[in-house]
Order: sequence, then C-alpha cells, then structure tokens
Amino acid sequence: MNPDMKSDWMAFLGAAYWRTSGYSGQFGLSVRGLAMDTAIPDGPEEFPRFTRFWLEPGESGALTAYALMESPRSTGAYKIASHQDNGIIQDVEAAVFLRGDVKRMGLAPLTSMFWYGKMNERLGTDWRPEIHDSDGLEILAGSGERIWRPLNNPPRTMANAFSTPSVQGFGLMQRERDFERYLDDGVFYEKRASVWVAPTEDWGDGAVTLVEIPTNDEIHDNIVAMWTPGGDAVAGREYNFGYRLSWLEDCPVPQSTGRFSAVRIGKGGVPGQPRPAGVAKIVCDFDGMGLDGLGRGDGVALEVSASRGTTGNTDVFPVVSTDYWRAMFDLDVSQLAQDDDTPVDLRLYVTHEGDAKTETLLLQLFPSQLRAQLDGM
Repeated sequence: MNPDMKSDWMAFLGAAYWRTSGYSGQFGLSVRGLAMDTAIPDGPEEFPRFTRFWLEPGESGALTAYALMESPRSTGAYKIASHQDNGIIQDVEAAVFLRGDVKRMGLAPLTSMFWYGKMNERLGTDWRPEIHDSDGLEILAGSGERIWRPLNNPPRTMANAFSTPSVQGFGLMQRERDFERYLDDGVFYEKRASVWVAPTEDWGDGAVTLVEIPTNDEIHDNIVAMWTPGGDAVAGREYNFGYRLSWLEDCPVPQSTGRFSAVRIGKGGVPGQPRPAGVAKIVCDFDGMGLDGLGRGDGVALEVSASRGTTGNTDVFPVVSTDYWRAMFDLDVSQLAQDDDTPVDLRLYVTHEGDAKTETLLLQLFPSQLRAQLDGM
C-alpha cells in the first residue's frame, strides 16, 4: 500500500503475476515470474504460481518480496527488491528448476493488452481512437541495434522470435502519451507505464519472443513478450538469472537515434488519380534526431525491404511546421493469392550518407487485414 493506506502501488494478482502503479500511479500491464508453453499449437499453457511470500521492509518505503514458485513442471525462488525513483524500479533475482520438459520457455515475461491503434484503428469497433496498455515492443540488441516493433491484433495467434544474443534489454512500451488519442477519462491509457527488462548479466544465446493473440475487447491481456533462452528446456535444467524492471514513462536507456512515433495505413498510389487495387500506403512518423538542418534532396533515404509483395514510391522528408519527419512508401499485395494470408514482414530504417539515423522499424502486416482496411476507405 501507499503510505496513506488508501491505494496500492504493487499487487500480486494470482499465479505468478504482479504489477505496480509505475511512474503515474496508474496500473496497466503485468509481469510474470515464468511463462511455460505460451501459445504453442499442441498443448495447454502452464501457469506457475507463487505459493508463499516473505516480505522485508526497507528504507524510504522500499520493500523486498521473496516468493516461492511452484507448478507441475517447475519450481523456483524469487527475490523482488522494489524502490521508487521517478517510477518504480525492481531488481529481480530468480532460481528456477524444471521438473519436466517445456517446449517454449519464457523468462522475465511481460503481459499486456493491445486492441487497436493508429495502424489498425479502422478495424476497431469502439468510439475511442486507440485502446491499448502498450503500443510496441522495443529491443536493445547485444550489437547495439535498437528495434521498434508496433503491436498487432492479428487475425490468428502469432508468435515471433527476434534472435538477440546477449540482449541488453527489451520492453513493452506505451509511446503514445496524448489524451486526445484515447479520450478515456476512466482508465487513462496515456498514463500506463512502460516496462523495461534489463539483464544484470549476459543472458547468452536466445531470443525475445512476442506472442500476439486476437481480441475484440480491452478486457483481455493478449500480448506477451519474454526472453526465450537458447538450448532445450528439459527436466533437470536449472536457470539462475537476474534483471531490473523499470516501470517508467519511457525506456530508461538514453535515446541514440530517431524513434518512430506513429504508423498509419491508407490507400496507395497518387492523390487525384485512380488508386490501384491491393496497394497500401504505409506512413511512418519519426523524430529528427541527428537530421538537424537537413531536408528533401540532402541525401536522407529510406531503406525498406519486404518478405512478400513489392514496395515502391518511397519518400522521406521533414513535416512542415512540426519537429518530426515522415517516411512513406507503397506496399503492393495485389499479386498475392486471396486465400493466402501469410504475413508480410517489413524492415525499414532511415539513413544519411550511409549511416542509420533511426531505430529499425519492424512491421508485420496481414493481407486479409490490409484488404479489409483498404476496402473500408
């Protein structure tokens, strides 16, 4: 509880879940002790639970919680040391032992909700412009590359693994902070904390795994991000790991490149001319860090690649009377079979004279959803 004993700042709400009120006093996403077989196609997920707690108070409201975790195929011990510093910071130490084999092992899992945002708002059925606790997955790879992956509400359950040996950090972030983008004075999505996971030692080989589950309401937590360690998770294996959880407004790692703030989708082609069927315009806004004094014709370029379909009509430029830039391109999926809904994976970033000037933006788009959006315009 907070010192006034009128509200809580940390809650353990069943299984091995917990959450805090973060930097703003507003609860949002949750974290978990362990994820086991999340969204695998041939079996149920197992939810370990904390069965016992020991609490140790510290100075200035700090609190350390020790928890015993148990499930049919796992057992473990957790130390969660919490203090406040412009938000809530938690240092976690864990020792986990497997009693049985696990097909998809998830350490330091984060659980959130994403219904719709700018990229897919036309598929939403609510009156509010956006509804989500988090709007993207951010990764700081061991190589130093910064990755931004906007979240999806996919047509079917999806699991994507981003190989990141010696990952420096990852988190589910809420970048959109404008009340006008939510218009919700009841749950205040613009105040939801971003949560960043930073390993306290080298986690070695592995991947950040993102699970996205379809939803048609805001009451369902349909997003999971977690670290999947390399090697087989078999009975008898032991995991000893530590990490810091930062419940803040933004990523605690200082910004080093331009960051993407919005992705929107519309009809492709040229205004005033017949719009080609099956062609979408992808518009990506980003801040101009490192591009001061530059404009069109000064060598700023968009690098974009697609796993399926074709891209074209690329352009990148500063938006007049603002402090941000815009990158845009056409994505043509007209040649893809109507019954083939294999996703299109896009990778893009902005360069100047050969140097990357933005983080890497990863998008996963589904032809069926693209066509539905374009048909509704």
